[in-house]
Amino acid sequence: MGKYKGFILLGIAVIFEVIATTNVKLAAGFTNGWPTVLVFIGMFAAIYFLSKALVYIPLAIAYAIWVGAGTGTVALIGLIAFDEALGPVRITGLLLVIIGVGALTVFLNEKETSDSKILEKEF
Repeated sequence: MGKYKGFILLGIAVIFEVIATTNVKLAAGFTNGWPTVLVFIGMFAAIYFLSKALVYIPLAIAYAIWVGAGTGTVALIGLIAFDEALGPVRITGLLLVIIGVGALTVFLNEKETSDSKILEKEF
């Protein structure tokens, strides 16, 4: 159960990181009030939930998923909401990130899982 709880917490961290990063664009150099507030709240919440996920998931795996999922999602938001270009080099880079995150997650062997200290405590 702890591992699933860790991935749920990590998912929440990714959502807040995406909210914060998207609002960095909208904050326009921190000159727009609400987007600026959302940047700081989002980053605080993202780091908070990431730290809670690290109780259950090894650091290398959690961070790779957090960065990969955030990068992919923000790239899609940039493409859809901000009409940013997504050429072959960017697509290749994003695919490599996704493949790398997938490899880290899929090939996480039992020894790494059992060696990580899973603390069953509530936040």
